[in-house]
Amino acid sequence: MAQVRAFLASLLAAVILGAGVFIAASAAGGRPHDLLPLLSWSRTPFSIWCLAAAWGTIVAGGLGVIAAYLAFMPQEEEPDPYYRKRGFPKWAPLALIGLSLGLAYYALRCAGGANGQPLAVAVEPVAVNSSGET
Repeated sequence: MAQVRAFLASLLAAVILGAGVFIAASAAGGRPHDLLPLLSWSRTPFSIWCLAAAWGTIVAGGLGVIAAYLAFMPQEEEPDPYYRKRGFPKWAPLALIGLSLGLAYYALRCAGGANGQPLAVAVEPVAVNSSGET
C-alpha cells in the first residue's frame, strides 16, 4: 500500500507541474507548447539563456516528479531503534517544481513575451480559390 502512496504522490506532482506550466505560460504571455521551439538551438534564434531555461524547465520538472516518489517511498525498518533514518526530504519536490515553473516563465518571457510579441512560428501558406475555398 505504501508503494501506491508514493505513486499517487508522483502522479499528483505531475498534475501540479502540468497545471503550473499552463499558469506560468499564460502569465508570460504565451502557451505551454511555445516551450518546444526553445529546446532546439537550431530552431530558436534567442540567447543561450532562453535555451538553458527551457531545458532547465524539463530537467527540474522531471526531477520534481521523481523526488515526489522518493519522498513518499516506504522506508525500511531500522535494525537499531536508537538510530532513526530521516529519509528523503518532503520539501524537495515542491522546490524542484517551483524552480521548473520559474524557469518556464523566464524562458517564455525571454523568447518573446517580454516585448509583447508572440513567438514566431513557421506556417506553410495555403492557396485560396477565388470562391474562398482552400
